[in-house]
Amino acid sequence: GMCDNESDPFKVAVKEVEEETGLQISENQIIHLHKGKLYNSPGLLDEAGYFFACEVEMSGEEIKQFHDKTMGEEHEHEYIQTVICPFEEALSLIKNANGLLSIMLYQDYCNKN
Repeated sequence: GMCDNESDPFKVAVKEVEEETGLQISENQIIHLHKGKLYNSPGLLDEAGYFFACEVEMSGEEIKQFHDKTMGEEHEHEYIQTVICPFEEALSLIKNANGLLSIMLYQDYCNKN
């Protein structure tokens, strides 16, 4: 989600998780994967992003309810299809650099914890 200079990145992350997945989480469940922001193309753009994750325990039945669910904010012209799949399969589905970076940062976090 977009985070202007006045926005708290953690609050934006909580809001985006709900909008894009339907999952309700709290700020204390947010894992900051990299301290500070990372720039997409320094020297060319000033756009930067924060990278977060969250871990939530659910039953198998609860997890199944998220598969193939259409999410997103219509007024923002978002169309998001949630997919539940094995981690390895998820890697092949990601088609953007930020998505791949998110996965790499999360793997690094998991290896350290």
